[in-house]
Amino acid sequence: MNNTVLILFLFSLFIIPIASADMIAPGTHQVNINNEITNINEFPDYVFISGCELGLSERSLELIPNTGEIPEYYKFCSVSVYAIEKSKFNQTLFTELNEQKNATEFLQNSEAKKVLKNIKSSTSLLDINPTLSIKNQYTIDLSIIKDKPNSQIKEKDSSFYFYILIPIIALILIILILIKRRK
Repeated sequence: MNNTVLILFLFSLFIIPIASADMIAPGTHQVNINNEITNINEFPDYVFISGCELGLSERSLELIPNTGEIPEYYKFCSVSVYAIEKSKFNQTLFTELNEQKNATEFLQNSEAKKVLKNIKSSTSLLDINPTLSIKNQYTIDLSIIKDKPNSQIKEKDSSFYFYILIPIIALILIILILIKRRK
């Protein structure tokens, strides 16, 4: 009996936090963040790769297309972007090591330069915040590592203002009616 209780206790101690890891906190909503490199075409001699860092090493890498759109990753990933000279980029080695989840070795072998770090793919905002999505735009420079976007475009829910505007108009009308009655 005691062993069964102990096993159930240990099971619940380790499983419950994992099961609730992807839950959204009450009173908040998830917002997708789209990230883009705006000047990627200024570097025709480079290949750009994004990587998801979990813990101490890179777990997966993806090529960034010529549009500059950085792929989305799992919300707990810390995404980085690397620049690799085309002459040092080996597509076969990239595919092999990426499939083996050995992205760090590929980055070291190809002498990759980190140009962006700590990029987020999503965030949680309070429900009172009308933001639906965010687009971060980065202008990169191969000599520095950026961790903040150059500009940010937020798409907001316009109905939020509608719900604020109607009570304000109603309040103004009530005040005007009360003022007229007093006269």
